[in-house]
Amino acid sequence: MDTQSNSRVEQEFARAMMEFYSTTDRYFAILMVVQWVFAMGYVIFWTPYTWDGFTRSFHHDIWVVLVGGGVLTFLSLNLFFLFPGRILTRHAVAVMQMAMSMLLVYLAKGRTETYFHVFGSLAFLSFYRDYKVLLTATVVAMLGYISMNRVTSWRWLEFSIWLLFADAFLIPVCISVYSRLYMYCARRVQLEDACRDAEQRFQERTAELILTQRELLESQKLEAVGQLASGVMHDFNNLLAVIAGHANSLKEEFVLTPALVERIRAIESSAERGAGLSKKLLDFMRPVETEGGEVNVRNIIYETAILLKPSLNEKIQLSVDCPQDLWTIPGDATEVFQVLMNLAMNSRDAMSSGGKLKISAANVEADEDYCCMHTSVRPGRYVRLTVEDSGAGIPKELQDKIFEPFFTTKPSGGGNGLGLSVVYRIVKSHEGVVSVYSEAGRGTVIHLYFPRQESSIYAAPAGARMTLLEKNSLRGKKVLLADDEEGICRIGTEMLTRYGARVDVCHNGVDAIETVKQKPHEYEIIILDAIMPKVGGLEAYEAMRNIAPQAEFILASGYAESPEITAMREQTELKFIQKPYRAEHLAREIMRKSSKKSEAC
Repeated sequence: MDTQSNSRVEQEFARAMMEFYSTTDRYFAILMVVQWVFAMGYVIFWTPYTWDGFTRSFHHDIWVVLVGGGVLTFLSLNLFFLFPGRILTRHAVAVMQMAMSMLLVYLAKGRTETYFHVFGSLAFLSFYRDYKVLLTATVVAMLGYISMNRVTSWRWLEFSIWLLFADAFLIPVCISVYSRLYMYCARRVQLEDACRDAEQRFQERTAELILTQRELLESQKLEAVGQLASGVMHDFNNLLAVIAGHANSLKEEFVLTPALVERIRAIESSAERGAGLSKKLLDFMRPVETEGGEVNVRNIIYETAILLKPSLNEKIQLSVDCPQDLWTIPGDATEVFQVLMNLAMNSRDAMSSGGKLKISAANVEADEDYCCMHTSVRPGRYVRLTVEDSGAGIPKELQDKIFEPFFTTKPSGGGNGLGLSVVYRIVKSHEGVVSVYSEAGRGTVIHLYFPRQESSIYAAPAGARMTLLEKNSLRGKKVLLADDEEGICRIGTEMLTRYGARVDVCHNGVDAIETVKQKPHEYEIIILDAIMPKVGGLEAYEAMRNIAPQAEFILASGYAESPEITAMREQTELKFIQKPYRAEHLAREIMRKSSKKSEAC
């Protein structure tokens, strides 16, 4: 055991011995009273009077018992009440108990059987578990025996030998009990330490389970909202696809009428904004998949501050604190920028009458001690982004709800409740952690922990590798388009025809499979809607890919890409495109697959 444990063992042992000493003092105080009462009864019953000629008087033994025994009993009771458990008390008790024993021997006129009371007193005194008390009692008994002057010297020696003989048995027992009690205290301290460690581990595990439960409930809430949103957004995306497709066609048809083209572009822009809102809602269905780039957080913070200043009230003071050596993080710079803007806008709205807004960042190496203080953080290296405001704060009862979709404390029309939920999803998609500290009336501090970029990674934006497509780039290609929406089939046919493709249309998966079976080598491109009556897109793909191995398959859906589709894409050459899509996006996806297949050949 360590020094601290040894000290606790000593304290526990001292406490236990003090308890033993105090209890034994109490027993001997009671015993002294009983012995005194017995001695008084004995002398009154046996020799109450004495005769001097013709005069009768009380026997002098009565006065000896009354005064001597009373003094011994009174002193014992006083020591017990005034100094319980003290070393002086137990040695004084030993002296007075032996004196009481010798008094009883004196009253019995030295009868042999009364000497057993002396040995009995030694046995009772061993309850103190202190062999020094026995030695004191033995010396007092020897002196008392000699002071009576009723026996010869060899009797005194015999009596002393008997006392030492009794001590030879009692002293080892006292020492053994003393050492065993010390071992018991040591084991008790070890058990307490083990219980405390187990309790600490239990509390840590409980806290971890509570945190995990909260995260699970949050995930389930987001998943439920995502499923609801996905069902609505699927049909919404189909409508947007028709609107955007027709708008694109009209724009090219009336290219010589600028006024009309501007109106068509407004329609296109509205459709794109609707598609953006749809994508934001669909993100709740599954975690956001971030681009594997390297993000310079410091630059993003200063860019955010520059863009944020014009939108702030003049009473709001904006400050930025960002070290020069701030680490980079893996992820998507656009999404990190969106996170900072969402949090900053929330802080701005919380300070309608002015205040202070601070955006800061720091490198954090989270060790075990740090994680004990910040239970949501796991050990590792992080870039911590902090958005701090002096606004109205968030009541504690609402802090668990602020990341729920559509939850808002703003008045009607002041917000849609998606800002913080988007923040939460983006941070989680970067394998990060969100921590909130807020008090009503004292502002809010939100910490975002992003794992550090361990190796330099740079991925060029996908758009940088795209090239413009020319008309007739799909000339000569035969396409089968399968979708249960009439509007999607019509506008899709128009889009692909514009780029030179020949298109056949099916309105469900069964018809598409039958068409491919009848013409297995005719189609080079097969576009399948993921959700169709009778047979869905994935099932149709499974049935057709062996019938038409030369064909390129593209799966389109208004839903977010599901894990089943992702797994199929990783195992095969199936491609996925999100509705609503524009004509050039669809054509580019077809050309990209065709070029990859040509390179493979």
